[in-house]
Amino acid sequence: MKKILHVCVVFLLLFASQVFAQNRTITGTVTAKEDGLPLPGVSIRIQGTNVGTVTGGDGKYSISVAENNILVFTYIGFVQQTITTANKTNINVVLVSDSKQLGEVVVNGALGIKRQAKEIGYSTTTVNAKDLTATNVTNLANGLTGKVAGLQINTVNNGIDPAVRITLRGARSINGNNNALIVLDGVPVPNGTLNSINPNDVENVTVLKGSSASALYGSEASNGALLITTKRGSASNKPRITYTNSFQLNKVSYFPDIQTKFGPYGGETVADGFRDPNTGFPLFTGY
Repeated sequence: MKKILHVCVVFLLLFASQVFAQNRTITGTVTAKEDGLPLPGVSIRIQGTNVGTVTGGDGKYSISVAENNILVFTYIGFVQQTITTANKTNINVVLVSDSKQLGEVVVNGALGIKRQAKEIGYSTTTVNAKDLTATNVTNLANGLTGKVAGLQINTVNNGIDPAVRITLRGARSINGNNNALIVLDGVPVPNGTLNSINPNDVENVTVLKGSSASALYGSEASNGALLITTKRGSASNKPRITYTNSFQLNKVSYFPDIQTKFGPYGGETVADGFRDPNTGFPLFTGY
């Protein structure tokens, strides 16, 4: 019996030593590539599990892993990175900034100042050129329809090129002006200009909602503003010529019934209708 117990203890010790040999602790430091400074709060997780940790204020971390685990390093504003542990015990990671997230900007102000979307304290929406021209629209107003929440575009008349009324978040006044301000390349323009802008010439349209977003444009922008940025040439791009054409056909539903037989009285007399075509003298002098 004692021999069997000794054999069991030996097997347990061997199994425990094998388990401890497979698991090990990995330490390291996470820094930013741009300035080399440590990054606190970086999420470090073993892929496929819920086991993980975060870096401290000095960018250092420590985590227990098994053989050939994969560590996933995630941090806001940086590209996610995965590293295989293999036989390593110290792994220093350098994270690269995510240019896509850093490039998320919004045009704000009459001077076209660009700021990151997370830095502003009001609601904005940007519609790019691809979304504006996705359905081959004939004017910019049609391109914005259904693209921005809270943006209402209504036609004022039924012509081929009808005027439009643009409101943001509903009407604010019963008798006052509820139209949003149109700003073209930093210059406020009348609302009628929207239909004369070629959608293919527009780079993007930024919609500023609320009076706080449009404070730089005065009381005219109290209903919000549409900032239109047109395309510009670049020295790095090759010259390119594009041509687009569109036409519209409208069928007239009916013509008004207008009389063409009689005209209005203008003070003429009967004698004025009987004159010699050569001399101009009246032929009838009975009056």
